[in-house]
Amino acid sequence: MTFAISAAWELGFLDALQEQESVEIEAFASEHDLHRSSVRAIAEALGCGEIVVLDEDGVVRPGPIFAEVFATKGFFYWLTRGCGELFSVMPSIIPNAARQGDYYHRDLRAVGVACRDMGYQFFDAPFFSFLDEIDFEIAADLGCGSGERLIRMATDRPDLHGVGVDISANALELAHEAIAAAGMDDRIALVRADARQLSPLRVFEDVDLLTCFLMGHDFWPREQCIGSLRAVRRAFPNVEHFILCDTYRSGLLPSAAAPLFTPGFEVAHALMGVELPTLADWHGVFKEAGWELVEQRDLPVPSSTSMFILQPG
Repeated sequence: MTFAISAAWELGFLDALQEQESVEIEAFASEHDLHRSSVRAIAEALGCGEIVVLDEDGVVRPGPIFAEVFATKGFFYWLTRGCGELFSVMPSIIPNAARQGDYYHRDLRAVGVACRDMGYQFFDAPFFSFLDEIDFEIAADLGCGSGERLIRMATDRPDLHGVGVDISANALELAHEAIAAAGMDDRIALVRADARQLSPLRVFEDVDLLTCFLMGHDFWPREQCIGSLRAVRRAFPNVEHFILCDTYRSGLLPSAAAPLFTPGFEVAHALMGVELPTLADWHGVFKEAGWELVEQRDLPVPSSTSMFILQPG
């Protein structure tokens, strides 16, 4: 089911249903030069979960839970396209002898696409609500992925300049395409760097707003996190606000009540050797790393996600 949701989104099927409220399989497959039987099989799989309703004439309409699935499609895409290969080789990368060097692969471009949609659906409203409360002129985004957050900020504030930082060349390629399409090449710069080991750069010096979404757990374990956050502080000497939004270890597992994304998220990071902090762990590092937690805003989706509003300590 998860793979069917991701495929339906990537092929444009979910968007067509959202916009048109009904899609005829034969016509959709013909228009997009797709294998008709495969498109029908995906629709039938979605129908098993009441995501869509399929009639005898091959017309598909949104089902009882379509709206919920459409809103959360980025999470399914993160699990399947972003981390699909990781899960497919799970048994072979658990032996300690196999966990050497680059022992796993993820599609970071797909991760960027997924996170862009997650942001649009669930993070943008609380984030931009906070931005309305503060003044800033130059923003930097650590782990910028597709660059959409910076593009939206620059669209809302015509005088704003931005800097996107990401370790992935594929993600930066996606960001470059989006920034060029928005006509903002002269306002948003991109830097390929590891946010866990930042060094001061000229382009960082005047940044007064710093953001970091959904990658803060990559700073851990604890001592490494403290060192990374201190390095961030040194790299951005004039920052006034640091918004760090992250999903942390839930403490819900094992439980049948845990949201679908939670076990996938926590298993994936265990496989990658990433230590997920708890909320208490996060609270325990800010001050030592040179940051003051001014406010915490909890998000309902995904579970165990908070936006920490920090200032230099």
